[in-house]
Amino acid sequence: MRRRFYRILPRLALVLALLIAPLVAGLLASRAHVAGTATAAVAGFVDSPLSSVIRPGGPAHTQRLRILSYNVHGLPLTNASARFAAISDLLGRRHAQGRAPDFVLLQEMFFGPIADFVRASGYPFAVEGPEGGLRAGSGLVILSAHPIVRQERSAFPDCAWTDCLARKGVMAVWAQVPGLPTPITVLNTHLQAWRKYDSTRRRQVDTLASFLDRIGAERRFTVFGGDFNMRLGQSSYDYLLARTRLRDVGRICLDIGAVCRGGDAPPGAADAVWAHAIDRHFTYPTPATGAQLRPVATTWIFRDETVAGEPLSDHWGYEVEYEARW
Repeated sequence: MRRRFYRILPRLALVLALLIAPLVAGLLASRAHVAGTATAAVAGFVDSPLSSVIRPGGPAHTQRLRILSYNVHGLPLTNASARFAAISDLLGRRHAQGRAPDFVLLQEMFFGPIADFVRASGYPFAVEGPEGGLRAGSGLVILSAHPIVRQERSAFPDCAWTDCLARKGVMAVWAQVPGLPTPITVLNTHLQAWRKYDSTRRRQVDTLASFLDRIGAERRFTVFGGDFNMRLGQSSYDYLLARTRLRDVGRICLDIGAVCRGGDAPPGAADAVWAHAIDRHFTYPTPATGAQLRPVATTWIFRDETVAGEPLSDHWGYEVEYEARW
C-alpha cells in the first residue's frame, strides 16, 4: 500500500499544483522561450515525397542518424530541476564529443527550467507540443540539431484520471538533415497512462492515425517515438499497428539481426526489454519506391546515472541509430 501511495504521489501533487494560478502563470512564462524557437514553416519549403527522389534501379545512397526518446519524469515533487540539469549536461557533453543524437524526443517536460534545459543540451532548435488552457501543456518537446522547416501538433480529445490535467497529444517536425534528399518527419507523443485505461489509449490511437494520414507521414522518411504506455499483448498496441501500418523498431531490429541492446543486459534480454517496454520507436515498412529508413542499432541509455542518489528518471532513454537509403 505504501509503495502504491508513493507511485501516485507525484500525480496528486500535479493536481494540487495546477489549482494554484500563480504557479500556472509562472509555468507558462518559463515555457515561452522554448515555444518561440521554431516557426510553423520556412518560406519556400517544399515537402517532396520520397517517390520524387528515387532513381531507377533502387537506392544508391545511405546516411545514418540517431534519435533518442526519453520520458524525463518532470512531475512536481520529483526534484525535476536538478535532474533536468544533469540530463541536459549529459546531452551537452555528447554534443562536445560529436556523439549527440540528431533528435531528442522528450516527454513529461512539465515542470523545471525548460529554457535552461534547451540551452545546456546544445541543441539549436526546439519545439513544444500542444498547449492550452490552465493545464500543464503536453510535456512534449523535440530538440533538433538540424533546421526545422515545418511543425504540426494535435491534442488528444480523450483522456482519463490525472492525465486530463495535461494537454497530451502528438507533435511532428520536418527537419532538413544535410545529405538527405527530403526533410525527415519526426513525431513525438505521450499516450494515456495506467494499464486499466487501454480503451482510452485506443481512442487516442484514432487521433494518431488521423494525424499521420493528414501529414502524409507514410510517403517520406518518418520516425515516430515517445512514451506509448502500451506493451505487447495489450489491445491498444495491436490496434496501433493495424490502424496505422507502423512497425515497431524494436521488432524490426530483432528480425533483421541488427545490434539490439538492452543497455548492458545479457544476450537475449533485448527481446524481453522490447516486449515489456512502453517507450517505443516506430517507422513504416519499405515503400514501393525502395527507399527505407531502418534501424541498425538500438540501446537503452541513462540507466545508471543518478542525482543525489536518485535515478535521472523513472524511464530509460531509448536511442536508435537509423540508416536512410534512397
